[in-house]
Amino acid sequence: MESAKAAAAGARHVCYPCKRKFPSATMLSRHERSSDSHRRALEKREDKMRKRKRELIMAYRNLRQQIIESDETLQSQTAVNDMVQSQRMVLEMQLQQVLGEYGQAQEILELSREARETRQSGVERAPRTREVRVGKLELSAGVACWQSNKEVQEDRFILDIEVESPEGHVIAGFAVLDGHSGSLCVDHVVETFPRNLQRCLGAKSRLTDEAMTAAVQEACHITDEEFLKKARQMEVLDGSTMILALVYPQVEPPSSNVARAPGCCRLLTACVGDSRAVLCQANSSEGGQQLVAAPLSEDHKPNRPDEQRRIESRGGIVDFEGVWRCFIPGPAKFGGQMIARWGLAVSRS
Repeated sequence: MESAKAAAAGARHVCYPCKRKFPSATMLSRHERSSDSHRRALEKREDKMRKRKRELIMAYRNLRQQIIESDETLQSQTAVNDMVQSQRMVLEMQLQQVLGEYGQAQEILELSREARETRQSGVERAPRTREVRVGKLELSAGVACWQSNKEVQEDRFILDIEVESPEGHVIAGFAVLDGHSGSLCVDHVVETFPRNLQRCLGAKSRLTDEAMTAAVQEACHITDEEFLKKARQMEVLDGSTMILALVYPQVEPPSSNVARAPGCCRLLTACVGDSRAVLCQANSSEGGQQLVAAPLSEDHKPNRPDEQRRIESRGGIVDFEGVWRCFIPGPAKFGGQMIARWGLAVSRS
């Protein structure tokens, strides 16, 4: 029994690329930071994963083409062909397997990149998980972030938003930011938005749904104005979308007559641009329970009727160039260069 416990404890400190065990987390961390053999093992694994990604991309294209041909065959036939349908189902399963393997290969490359950047900068990466309690609700959150083939990582996340209502109730929040044209904007939002949210919420008399909504809108406006002032001074085009989720205790009596147990919570979602939130729900049906994704946000796209009216009422132009975009009405000089036609595929950023 004692030997089994010792083996289990040792298994927690393993360098899998080097296939080595360490007696403590400190020694494992030191090995990952400074060992040349570990660096070579990571480089070897990265080369292997890049080669595997190229193979998976070719396999994906081949399977997609076979699925398209199967669909064309099914559409051209008047009677249902069970054999072709079965073949198509098998192809779909193979496609999902290829996509899963591709994701695993990319995740390994992302972890290697992060380890390399950590060694170079000496700064540990931000935690990727969080557990927090709001009312009687225990929340667990995790995040995955891929840079992929971009030169720099322009996306950010915030897992540790924690603000207090005027009465002292804890409110937990999470946000994902999709930056573009640089990382100045996303870094500004990560640094200032939680602080602005606390200031706006603290100015309310009490915690209500209306107060939460107003506080989020005010915090977004303040954060936006602060960055625009900086962006004009520096003449940069950085921007970002945001999807935000806040979980707070329901302290007001429910509007309906349905009784709520003490400790119930409310969820508020807010979006800027086209980052999305969905809620996974279990629905019962005749075939048993099914998981359904319920949308919690609506993209701010230029061709959305209300967004198009807002853009055009302020002199902007909505036009289709590959996707729907909003444009400034004429050329503009910014950042020392003349921009003939500048626009975005989102109407808010």
